[in-house]
Amino acid sequence: MANNLKQITKCRTLTLIFGGTTAGIFGFDGLQGMMFYLALITIVSFAILAGLGFKGKPYFTKMSEAATTGLFSNLLTYLLMWVMFYNLVYVL
Repeated sequence: MANNLKQITKCRTLTLIFGGTTAGIFGFDGLQGMMFYLALITIVSFAILAGLGFKGKPYFTKMSEAATTGLFSNLLTYLLMWVMFYNLVYVL
């Protein structure tokens, strides 16, 4: 089960790297960027739950683990990519 949590965290990290890059390139700033982050983690959580058939028992001890693992631990990764690509495209 610990391996399953690691895989979900890796999936979220990769998604947020690409999401931050997308937010920076599209020029989201301030509230738009944070709303994009919230939408992104909501979509990813729903996709993970849908992939599990909304039954987390065989893979996780609680269904909430599958939905919430790594939600805010990757916030800084998203912010780094968002700010870096925003500055590359619009500032430099």
